[in-house]
Amino acid sequence: MKKTLLLIVTSIATLNCQATMHVRANNDNVTKIDGEPRPGPSVSIYQFLDGRRAANPNAAVFLNSKESSGKCINSEEHYKPELWTPEFHAAVYEYMLKREIFKSLNVPESTYGLHGTVTSYTLEQATSTGSQVGAAFGLVGALATANNKSKGKVRIEFSDIYFDELKTGKRIPIKPVAYEMEKEFPIDAYCWSPYHNINDELGEAFKVLEQNILEVLPKLKK
Repeated sequence: MKKTLLLIVTSIATLNCQATMHVRANNDNVTKIDGEPRPGPSVSIYQFLDGRRAANPNAAVFLNSKESSGKCINSEEHYKPELWTPEFHAAVYEYMLKREIFKSLNVPESTYGLHGTVTSYTLEQATSTGSQVGAAFGLVGALATANNKSKGKVRIEFSDIYFDELKTGKRIPIKPVAYEMEKEFPIDAYCWSPYHNINDELGEAFKVLEQNILEVLPKLKK
């Protein structure tokens, strides 16, 4: 309920402004990976490259506004380009830190670097007439339609993921991540929901990344 109220307040407060939205994974419930000791070596996580503009599935994010043709999307117009990559980096770093997959992270004596490219980060969903009608009645109406949902699809993809041994430059490739999900997502009247919904789904993509990393850990020096 607290999260729902926050979304409503955000939607109303940003109705008539060019709001800045952020990339933030929901890592609050992420806990340490099972097993002792930590299974991996010391690793430095480098900022993943932003390759979204080169991928066709992301065209709508860059060409359309957040509401277009009966659809809501996490349009690029409300992200700050200079913040997008650092915020994504902070999210993946926090996830890996909490999972404790590696002996240590981003220390001078790291043995390996972790690299990758974000090739897709989109969430598109149908607009909600019910939410729009509710919003016409102000906060009371917004609260009455706070649990509305609409059908949508999320696509989060990472490619060119690899470890490199920092002393030798040897690369150890990691399988790419392609996380897609179609379901009912929370929806507000002003199409701010996709920005919050995709942040909630980012943690699921990190789980896939983790599994792909665990597959190659036996190949790394401890």
